Amino acid sequence: MLPLAPGAAGARCAGAPSTSGRAAAPPAAPRARRDVLTGMLALAGAAALAAGPAQARPQAPLNKEVPAAESPYIQALLARSRANKAAYDKARLDDYYKRNFADYFEFEAGSAAAGAARGIKSETQQAIADWLEKNK
Repeated sequence: MLPLAPGAAGARCAGAPSTSGRAAAPPAAPRARRDVLTGMLALAGAAALAAGPAQARPQAPLNKEVPAAESPYIQALLARSRANKAAYDKARLDDYYKRNFADYFEFEAGSAAAGAARGIKSETQQAIADWLEKNK
């Protein structure tokens, strides 16, 4: 083992014998001190439990609900919805037609002779062909 400089601390194994010949240091916390600390903690816990629950303060509501008739934001949304109602209805109806009538119109536009035999006018056949072209 290498010699250490004076004042330098050396590391040694826990089970290795002391080289200085001194006895081991006494335990850091004697039993009496530990018992006193445990008693103080128990006493503090009992005092906290004996005090009872803390008085609950009434809390102000975090979210105050405003009636729809008084809310300027909701009134603006309703006004915009009323103004665009016709456009929304038209878009909804066009989407319905695209989803539900495309197959039928393709069938009807398949043959001019078959359409004439079913009584479909040439103007109607042209309108169906235009609709199919527009909604591809």
